[in-house]
Amino acid sequence: MNSNTLYVAIEELVNKSQKYLREEFKYKEMMLKFDVNDHRLITKVYNLKPNEKQIAWMKEYWKQTAAELQALEEVEILRKRTSLQRLSPSFDNHVNQSIVPLQTMLSRSIINNEQRAILSSRCSKTAIQYNSDVDHQQRRQRAHRSNLNIYTRITASFPFIHTDLNLSSVQMSMLIKGIKYIIPCQSRFSKTSIDNIVKQQYTSISRTVQRCLDDHDVIARELADKEAFPTSNHLLRELQSTVLPRKLSIRSRRERKIVKSIRQILSTRSDVIIRRTDKPKVLFLGNALEFSNKALEYMIKMEAYQELTRDHCPLYDILNVVTSLLSLLLKHRVINQCQHKRMNPNRDTLELAHLYFIPKSHKPDYSLRSIVAAIHAPTTMMSQYLNDLLAPIYLQVARNTTVINDIDLIRNLEQYVSDGRLKLNTLFITFDVKNLYTMIPRQYGLEVFRRFLERHLKRSKIGTSSIDDLMKMESLVLDNNYFMYQGKYYQQIRGGAMESAFTQTFANIYIYIYIYIYMFEWEQELSQYQLFSNEIYGRYIDDVFMTTNLSQDQIKIQLDKVAKKDPNIEITYCIASCIDFLDVIINNDNSKLITSIYHKPAVEPYILPYTSDNPRHVHRNILYAALLRAARLCSNIDDFHMERVRIDMSLLVNDYPPAFISKHFLRFF
Repeated sequence: MNSNTLYVAIEELVNKSQKYLREEFKYKEMMLKFDVNDHRLITKVYNLKPNEKQIAWMKEYWKQTAAELQALEEVEILRKRTSLQRLSPSFDNHVNQSIVPLQTMLSRSIINNEQRAILSSRCSKTAIQYNSDVDHQQRRQRAHRSNLNIYTRITASFPFIHTDLNLSSVQMSMLIKGIKYIIPCQSRFSKTSIDNIVKQQYTSISRTVQRCLDDHDVIARELADKEAFPTSNHLLRELQSTVLPRKLSIRSRRERKIVKSIRQILSTRSDVIIRRTDKPKVLFLGNALEFSNKALEYMIKMEAYQELTRDHCPLYDILNVVTSLLSLLLKHRVINQCQHKRMNPNRDTLELAHLYFIPKSHKPDYSLRSIVAAIHAPTTMMSQYLNDLLAPIYLQVARNTTVINDIDLIRNLEQYVSDGRLKLNTLFITFDVKNLYTMIPRQYGLEVFRRFLERHLKRSKIGTSSIDDLMKMESLVLDNNYFMYQGKYYQQIRGGAMESAFTQTFANIYIYIYIYIYMFEWEQELSQYQLFSNEIYGRYIDDVFMTTNLSQDQIKIQLDKVAKKDPNIEITYCIASCIDFLDVIINNDNSKLITSIYHKPAVEPYILPYTSDNPRHVHRNILYAALLRAARLCSNIDDFHMERVRIDMSLLVNDYPPAFISKHFLRFF
């Protein structure tokens, strides 16, 4: 080693060691300049000879300014700790001490593995929520008794685990990333050759682009346009052939290995069932036998499903009924050849619908929601055809009483306020219809459907389809809702299939007619000023929002009357001056309307992690959409700022870089 190299090495070592001293010196120098400047400004102020009252005002202003700067400093420290995934030592010790008795209790032999897994999952959720509530960041705590892990790392969401899986903390971290998380560079580990991968990607992209060009009647005439497809093929090949950066390669292999280990565990556990939850859309892992028992209890309770007595698959019987009706409709020119082709079942992909359940895990003892998957069932396309015909008519008829979303509701409320209808005693009412899709009796539902068509169709037709033709199609769709569940054949005898396109329109029409028969009657009986022209009435599927200036007792009496009108409809209601509906908190604060975002305490919020291998614009849109939603729903600036802080923290715990968040926050404003 020559002397020059040694000199450079020694100089770099000294510079590195002196870095902290230089930074501290620069900081003190900067603070001294600020102090000198402050002293100069204060001297100038006192030279103006202010009186005692003005001096008191100035001191209070300086005090508040200092407090604001201190708060901003604390927020930045919090953001830094969050992004670095570190807790302050004092809080870290507090969490450790809190978990010790829980670990001791859960390690007792009297608790079986299933109960231990459920309690451990709930303890993890509580610890995570506790960390989040005090605005601190992530920490992992391992327990060595009974292989029990209580997870305390702050996350935006947490999977619901109701069975003993004995996952490591690394595997749990991967599960927490959620069902939408994409591990990086998956194609690099595929057994398919690069040529085939490029060919598949190029075919998919070129078809999409060509379809878009054809839809807009665009023809590639210029040389650059004609070369676009070969160029994209070349770019795809380059992307697949480029050597991955070392860090990315290590990370992708590590994550792939973790996912593979989780799959291996789950593949050996036939007693474990995996689902996504109903509303939070996070993972649920539960005991398969317990889940199955809950499903059977649900089917018995709903009285909407009837098991077929003979062990015969009804698929081809349904197919014959559908094709016969379609042929009849075509013969009488009710539908044309194109419509006949569209609704005619594809025999190559034809299959009987099947029933499955997803958990509503936001409750302590989770319940289930039934889903009939009928994407390839014989009646699917006819159901879609009916929905395309009738949904626009329903929306046109019921637009004034339909809430499209939370923003639509706020616009109605703002108009309500500007018209001077919001009074000091104005109350808000919400009620929801239980089990909307499975509570409608078949025959009465058809009668209500016919009544709706007779009332709202011009000349009793939609195009070439008469009311009788529509009734035949609707009867066929509802009467042939057969499915398989656990090797047995069933028929749904009440309501409609959850995933069927026409079911929501059918349920909407039923509720709409029910409301007009019963609710309009008692509303008009109450008093003239309680007519719907003066009060807000809006329904979003099975949730209803109303305003009233009557007393709670008067409203309760009338709502109880309505609840008894139809034995098939069960409603639960809430009356208050401050109420939540959809994702909005609506508050009548002394005749002043205040709205803010409602976060359901039972819902596990989910944000796509920044490390997910999605296009970067997806992450930008998540941030923009969250801020836009907050700006639209929050009427108070303080509520908006609190929501902005919540968004900031949620993004930071999902590995979004602070610089990325700050940059796009500034772009939004």
